Amino acid sequence: MTRTFLLALCLALAATGPLAQEPNPYNGTWLGKYTTLKGEQRSIVLNLSDGGGTWKNHVRIKKDTCLGRELPVTVMRATATHLAIRIEGSKFMPGCKDFGVQFSRTGDNTFQGKMGKRLELTFVRQ
Repeated sequence: MTRTFLLALCLALAATGPLAQEPNPYNGTWLGKYTTLKGEQRSIVLNLSDGGGTWKNHVRIKKDTCLGRELPVTVMRATATHLAIRIEGSKFMPGCKDFGVQFSRTGDNTFQGKMGKRLELTFVRQ
């Protein structure tokens, strides 16, 4: 009896297939803009695909070999109203920093967040 029950349970679970995960509502390419503390305009391209992606800050500083590079991103949380990502510079090159950014959706194709305590970012879907 127990074997029959276990066999039936296994067949029922196998027939349902894997549970589908909801796609990330932020999948795609986003262009971010921010103003530095010196008043300079900068841009970032963020490409997301479900649980990961890339982050590229369009600025190069000779002293910082990590800036201006395409860095890997891990999506920590993606809901209809919020996005949390981790930019993993250390996976690009030892010595590059990892940091997190949290965003709130502000429109169908826009979201905003802060990088550090002062830099406000606005992203628009491309």
